[in-house]
Amino acid sequence: MEPENDEAVSREQTKPAREGWAEASKGIAETVDDALLVGEFGNLIDAELSW
Repeated sequence: MEPENDEAVSREQTKPAREGWAEASKGIAETVDDALLVGEFGNLIDAELSW
């Protein structure tokens, strides 16, 4: 979507969705650069759950 004259305009995609994701994932795995950017966090009611 692109803004155009104060409206959101949806256009046809010019490239396939997720293009290049497989190669990017391989690169991340090879460099071991897969740490979480945001630490794990739970919901307020998680403490009440039992598994």
